[in-house]
Amino acid sequence: MKATNLFQLLFAFLIFACTDDEKGDGKEPHSPSYSSSSQIYMKVDTIPLGQSGQSYRTITINSQTWLAQNLNDTSTSGKWWCYGDNELKCGSYGKFYDWDAANNVCPSGWKLPSEDEWKELSIFLKDYPNNILTKAWWNASYEGYRYEDGRWFPAETEQEGYWWTSTPYGNWAYCYKARNGQKQLEKSYEAKSRGLSVRCIKK
Repeated sequence: MKATNLFQLLFAFLIFACTDDEKGDGKEPHSPSYSSSSQIYMKVDTIPLGQSGQSYRTITINSQTWLAQNLNDTSTSGKWWCYGDNELKCGSYGKFYDWDAANNVCPSGWKLPSEDEWKELSIFLKDYPNNILTKAWWNASYEGYRYEDGRWFPAETEQEGYWWTSTPYGNWAYCYKARNGQKQLEKSYEAKSRGLSVRCIKK
């Protein structure tokens, strides 16, 4: 066989190989668990909350709509506190509720989110490229929680935020926490008698 023919065969083989590689296996490249259809936007709703009647920001992430700030309403059951037992602080940080109060304080059409609902949000935030747990989006406050004896954890403000779930864990209940400056939520649990923040989710 002539050298010219050998060259032509080799050239044809290379063209075929490159074309086949470009086609690949027909599968889409790997993408994170969120998609372009995921929606995050802020809006302001006037939500009737018993005697307070104040307006709360909301944030919608996919199919979930959350209060975008800590609840600051008086519960008809259980106990609640303002940070440092200073009523002026409730305007900045919202109220801190024991678990009984937390389960009964959300307004009509809203509820205390379950552990599964918090988990869904947590998974989304973990994969989403931007930090949603900021003042602009989630408006998080990181004042920890209140012990039964009136002490606060952590002792210093702006460290960690804690939010109740509606899911019990024996004499305790699950909660989710976030550290200031981090984008991820972590599951934990606390005694039902302690005072934690509340975020309601739309039913």
